[in-house]
Amino acid sequence: MTENILDGEGDLHTPDHAHLIDAEIAFMWVSTAFTKQGRTVLAQTEEVMMRTGGWQKARMEQQLYEWFGHKPDYIITLAGDFCSQCTDLEFCALVEHELYHIGQQTDEFGAPKFNREGQPKLCMHGHRLC
Repeated sequence: MTENILDGEGDLHTPDHAHLIDAEIAFMWVSTAFTKQGRTVLAQTEEVMMRTGGWQKARMEQQLYEWFGHKPDYIITLAGDFCSQCTDLEFCALVEHELYHIGQQTDEFGAPKFNREGQPKLCMHGHRLC
């Protein structure tokens, strides 16, 4: 993803995602899509949040390290049944759609926010940007 979409030299580079170049994004496969409120869900982007404490937090962190080797900021889950039979164009569109859910925070004037290290402050966006 970094080489092809985020990097300015990538074949599928999208400048809209420049704020994600240093983001920790992990991808995960699940075997099948699921249905929610009458719609088939083919992918989902989630911000990794440790809202629990004690042993629950420790178990969650351990599982993330076992799956990904690190604790990502975001996880994009893809339905393997769809992705295994869709076209390259459909797959790229699905990944692109999910990346649009990770936006950059803005201040009250609409200017992008950055952390102390100068990296973009990220947040989740709904479907309004897609």
